[in-house]
Amino acid sequence: MKDRFSLFEVRDLLGIRRNRLQEWLSLGYIKASVKRSDGRGFRNYFSKEDLYRILLFDKLRFLGVHRTAALALIKDIEVEELVKLRRKYYSFWPSPEGGWIGVAQEKPISLADDEIFRLVINLEAVKMEVDEKLE
Repeated sequence: MKDRFSLFEVRDLLGIRRNRLQEWLSLGYIKASVKRSDGRGFRNYFSKEDLYRILLFDKLRFLGVHRTAALALIKDIEVEELVKLRRKYYSFWPSPEGGWIGVAQEKPISLADDEIFRLVINLEAVKMEVDEKLE
C-alpha cells in the first residue's frame, strides 16, 4: 500500500476539487506531512493520516462548520485516535470560556440536562471511508 499521495491523488480518492484542496493548503487548513512543496514546480505529498484529516475537514465543512472551527476541532484529535482507533468516537461541546472541549470516548454519552448540543465524530467511519477508497 502507498505511504504518500500527491494532491491529484487526494483529489481523485476523496472527490474534493483540486482548487479547493489548493486553497485549503495555501491557507493552512490542511498540511502535507510527508513532503511540503518548497515552491513553484514542487509537489506536496500527503500521508494516509493526512487523508483522514482532510476527509474529516471536508465533512465538517459540508455540515456548515466554519473552516477555522473545523481546523480547531481536527487539531484536537490525536493522530493516534485516527490511526489506532483506541477510542471509536470523539465528542466536542462548547466551552463556557469559548471554543470547544473535546474528549475521546468508547461510545458517545448522552447529553447532560443543561447541554443543548454536542458534536460527536465517529472516527471509525472516517477511517473506514478512506481505507475503502485506498483498496
